[in-house]
Amino acid sequence: MITFRYHIVTLVSVFLALAIGIALGGGPLKGEVDNSLVKELAEKKASESRLRGELRDARAGLQYTDRVLAEVGPAVINGTLKGDTVALLVLPGAQQANVSRVQDALRTGGAEIGGTYRVGAKVSDAAQRQLIEQLTTELTDGVAGVDLSSGGAYEHLGALVGRAIGTNRSAGTRVDRGATSILSGLATAELISADGEPTQRAGTVVIVTGDPDATNEESAEVYRRFAQGLATDTAAVVVTGPASSAQGTGVIRAIRDDVAAAKEVSTVDSVSNPAGGVVVALVIESTLAEGAGQYGAVEASDGAVPSFNASRGS
Repeated sequence: MITFRYHIVTLVSVFLALAIGIALGGGPLKGEVDNSLVKELAEKKASESRLRGELRDARAGLQYTDRVLAEVGPAVINGTLKGDTVALLVLPGAQQANVSRVQDALRTGGAEIGGTYRVGAKVSDAAQRQLIEQLTTELTDGVAGVDLSSGGAYEHLGALVGRAIGTNRSAGTRVDRGATSILSGLATAELISADGEPTQRAGTVVIVTGDPDATNEESAEVYRRFAQGLATDTAAVVVTGPASSAQGTGVIRAIRDDVAAAKEVSTVDSVSNPAGGVVVALVIESTLAEGAGQYGAVEASDGAVPSFNASRGS
């Protein structure tokens, strides 16, 4: 009897709950619930519409900026590098689009591109360090003008490459027998190779780097030291890459974090931006006139772009 009564009470409770739910659903609270949902949905739609409008405006603004840069950029740098010879040194992981952007800007600025060179992955391989030191010593033998008085293996390699592709004269100089011998040895060892036949040793060397994904802390340090060695007897060394290269384990970040390197090597981040090539050309001019500086959009101590007042001989 108790069990039967227990089941009856349970069933009555279930039916009562259902009845209350149905009553509420069709009763006075129904309107309030519906109105709340409608209001919330309307607010979300309004927010989404506003965000779409902001995104549309931002895209239009970027497209406008790109068009302005395409028209104004060449006029800003036209002829600024006339009489200069520049070489490009491309690190592993660098985007060809960025290399082409720099090359276009150099030509617009009136510079002669003395050569484009590719750095092999072996350069930053710790297992190859002894080979690099030994090869540097061998290739230096009998070649005048290579300063190996300071630094270690990577500074020495930079100095050797500087002798082969660079010079302290902004106008550049001829590719002599010593330069040819060094480049041949570096290419055979798969350390550095030239795209085609170099035409001149350059007063400015632009190093193009890639995202931090292509480097780690150790390899970024290798390239930092290499760039410093390259700057030993080269009129100007400029390292450029995407904005990300100024962060994390990026090469530009490594240079900027080292006080000595930042005084010897210029950097330009954000080369992936349409303005990047223009800024590189201006930084070359500024570096030759006033010394190294750090430029770009990511924690660049000298701002986005050099002062337009910088001129050689002033």
